[in-house]
Amino acid sequence: MEPVLTGGDITVYAPGNYEIGDIIIFRSPYGGNIIHRIVGKYDGVYITKGDNNGGVDAYLVTEEMIIGKLLFKISGFQQN
Repeated sequence: MEPVLTGGDITVYAPGNYEIGDIIIFRSPYGGNIIHRIVGKYDGVYITKGDNNGGVDAYLVTEEMIIGKLLFKISGFQQN
């Protein structure tokens, strides 16, 4: 999600009303969590994409998969 989010950022998410342009964290259909941006909505599902990815994700995101949307970040923390 660079350049908006970078390694070492602390991010805070909360459930809400999801709109195109929101950065969300959701459960991947392949396991784990993913942070991507909503780029479209169709028939109750969301189309997502990483900001540095060439195309949209190969799967649709349902409301049940979403953990929350980005509220704010704290930048500048170094990873050890």
